[in-house]
Amino acid sequence: MKAATHQDMTSHPALTDLDTMIPLIQALIPLGLQAFAEVMQAEVAQRAGPKYSRTGGQPNCVRWGRQPGSIFLADQKVPVPVQRVRDQARRQELPLQSYQQLQTPVQRCQWHKRENVVAYLPEGHRGPWRRKLQAAYQQPTYAEAKAALLRLHQELRLLNESAARSLLEGLEETLTLHRLVVFPQLGLSLKTTNCLESLNSLVAQRVGKVDRWRTSDQKQRWLAASLLDIEPRLRRIKGFRALPLLRQALRTAVQGGEETAAIQAA
Repeated sequence: MKAATHQDMTSHPALTDLDTMIPLIQALIPLGLQAFAEVMQAEVAQRAGPKYSRTGGQPNCVRWGRQPGSIFLADQKVPVPVQRVRDQARRQELPLQSYQQLQTPVQRCQWHKRENVVAYLPEGHRGPWRRKLQAAYQQPTYAEAKAALLRLHQELRLLNESAARSLLEGLEETLTLHRLVVFPQLGLSLKTTNCLESLNSLVAQRVGKVDRWRTSDQKQRWLAASLLDIEPRLRRIKGFRALPLLRQALRTAVQGGEETAAIQAA
C-alpha cells in the first residue's frame, strides 16, 4: 500500500470525521483491514509528515517503526501491524486515535454462538448440547466459564469437528462480560443482541415499507424521528444500575492495552 501524500494528509475524510469513519470500518469486514491501514497511514502522515520527508507534520514528531497489535472489526479481534509516532521533544510515543477507537472490547452474542455450534449436530443432540453450552456460559467468573467451554470443545471434537471449530472461533469475544467482571450484574441483558434486535424491529415497523428515499439525509431524519418516537416506550435493561461498573471496566481494559503496547515498544 502506498504511503499517504501531502494531499491525502489534508483531504482524507477520516481526519476530519473520524467518529463517522470508525463505525463504517467496523461494518465493512472484507475491506476493514485495508480501510484501517489507509486511515492509520493518513493519521501518521498528518502527525509525522509524508514518508521519507523531513518536512510536514507536527513539530518534533517522527515515525518510530511499527509493532504488532490488534483491532476489533465487528465482533472479530484481528491482528494488525501498527505504525508508531514519537514526540522527540517530550520523549514519548503518541497514541494513534484511529487505532485506539478500534480497541474497545466487543461482547459477542452467546445465543448466536450456541445456535451456530448446535447447527452442525444431528437433531437428537441439539437439545442436550444447548443446555451444556448454556450452563458453561452461566458460570460466574471468566476462568470458570472458559474452562467449562474448553472441556465442551474437547467433547465436541469427538462428535463433530466443525461444531468444535465453531465453538472455538471467537470464543474470547463471547466472554467479554466475564473478563470485565460484570457478567453477574449485566449478563442477563447484554450477553445477547436481543436489546438491539428489539430496537431494530421497532424501527422497521415505522420505516420498513418505505422503498423510495429522495436523499440520504432523508433516511437519517426518518431514523432520528423513529428513535425519538420509540424512546418513551423503551424500558431500562436489567441491571442498569451496574452500567457505571461497565464503563469503568471498559476504560481500565483500554488503558491496560495501551500500557501493554507501550511496554512492548520500549
